[in-house]
Amino acid sequence: QSRRQCDPLLQALEKLLALPRSRLAVSDVLDLLDVPALRRRFAIAEEDLPLLHRWIRGAGIRWGLHAEHRASFRLPRSAEEATANTWLFGRRRMLLGYAVGAGAGPWQGIEPYDEIGGIDAGTLGPLLQLIEGLQASWRTLRSAAPVATWCVRLRQLLADFFAADDEADAFTLLQLAGALQRWQEACEAAALDEDLPLSVVGAHWLASLDAGGLTQRFFAGGITFATLMPMRAIPFRRVCLLG
Repeated sequence: QSRRQCDPLLQALEKLLALPRSRLAVSDVLDLLDVPALRRRFAIAEEDLPLLHRWIRGAGIRWGLHAEHRASFRLPRSAEEATANTWLFGRRRMLLGYAVGAGAGPWQGIEPYDEIGGIDAGTLGPLLQLIEGLQASWRTLRSAAPVATWCVRLRQLLADFFAADDEADAFTLLQLAGALQRWQEACEAAALDEDLPLSVVGAHWLASLDAGGLTQRFFAGGITFATLMPMRAIPFRRVCLLG
């Protein structure tokens, strides 16, 4: 298995790098909230997740950050349809519901979602910060840029969305930063100064962590493929010879 298949932090980073072409459905954000390093960055406790799930679905959010995000998919929609059931739509409903409480009617065409109140209301702030971060990153990552600009953007992406939850996360973040630095130095040595799209930059960055090395763990998954020489002293439960 590659690192991206078994490391939650890398899986979340891959989702973030796909923001410009992602519909950002509810399931995408819920997947991000399952990553400990991201929750730690936004101070979201694991026990708060069921409450956030209920609020997100109750507010009627389906997909899309806002009307501009939906317009990028070139779908024929009216102005009202372009905003309905987006994250902006749900955020307005939740904030209005918190402000006016239960029993209030619509305000400027917004139906309040009045399930948010009391001590639990403090949980809403980190979720809104996450959505604001996704909006800012969506705008930043859309345009091609030279290598130096991409390195600044991607370092900021790591800082904005991740805080190490354990030693494994800290090591992954260190590897990502190191891979960026090596890539920047290689591009400077090659005098590469043209603008590059995110698809190229992101693919190279993530692939650099999948490459094997002297420090790669023997037991990276359920099955280990290797030559017999370095593995002969390890008492595997079952050894199969191929070839």
